[in-house]
Amino acid sequence: MVKSRASAKFSLFHYPSEWTAFLIMILTSVWASHGQESSTLISDEGAVILRWESDASLFRIQIRRDGQVFFDMEHDKNEIRLNLAPGLYEYRVATLNVFAKEDRSTTWLPLRVSSSKIPHFRLVSPLEIAEGESGKILVVESTKFREDITLLLINGDRRISTEWQKDENLYSILLPDSLEAGRWDLEARDISGKTFMIPEVLTVQSTKSLSIYSLSVTELPPEGTFPVEIVGERFDMDMSLRFESLDEILKVVSTEVFNEKRALVYLDLAGAKPGDYTLIASNPNGVEARSEGALRVEPTGKSRD
Repeated sequence: MVKSRASAKFSLFHYPSEWTAFLIMILTSVWASHGQESSTLISDEGAVILRWESDASLFRIQIRRDGQVFFDMEHDKNEIRLNLAPGLYEYRVATLNVFAKEDRSTTWLPLRVSSSKIPHFRLVSPLEIAEGESGKILVVESTKFREDITLLLINGDRRISTEWQKDENLYSILLPDSLEAGRWDLEARDISGKTFMIPEVLTVQSTKSLSIYSLSVTELPPEGTFPVEIVGERFDMDMSLRFESLDEILKVVSTEVFNEKRALVYLDLAGAKPGDYTLIASNPNGVEARSEGALRVEPTGKSRD
């Protein structure tokens, strides 16, 4: 007689690395009088062990995939060790009488076996596109992806699920047309919850105009190193800045872009020629903004206001 209860139980046991990791599934509510249970087992390249509670001494275990039974075995114990690749299956357990005929059995119940391996991947090449471009493909390579892998593009709080096609170990990811300007990370997530991410696999360049509104200082002496804060709009994190006159370009020591609206540049003005300098800001997509006469280098000896 088979013992049945209101719900099925699942247990995951972790063993030292020198042991074979496996999972045990205890069937306590699988008989036909009860509703079906959907089960997920996480396999870490070890055996999956199916275990059930029953006073019977002989059982029949069947497993099928895509409607085809590939495992059909009589068994005299309350558990059986199986080697199942990750994927979707259905299973059925029956008790057998002394004539090896089925006495009671479960219905076909769904079973999902998943890998708990981290879904590592390699970026074949980073990609840069302009905002609004369509039909672009990002390619990654992996031997760790399973059929249920999810690939997400991430930019801040934005998370976009992607469509992909597989060719051996190469995965071609079709980029959505509506990606916002910025740098996007790619995250692989398998059904077990394991994730792997590569940052900034994709750069979407803004096609909107770049603007410069103001500088924190507009007059400086031709000596020393000075910080100049610049305020504007649509600054790229890799934006370049230069100050030039008709016959002179000021030496930029460093540039730091804090966000799309604020940047800081350090200028080395030692020996700089006095005069008015135009600020030219350039984003990597080729969009430029100019601020004519934005900075004046005063003659030697003139004090700053």
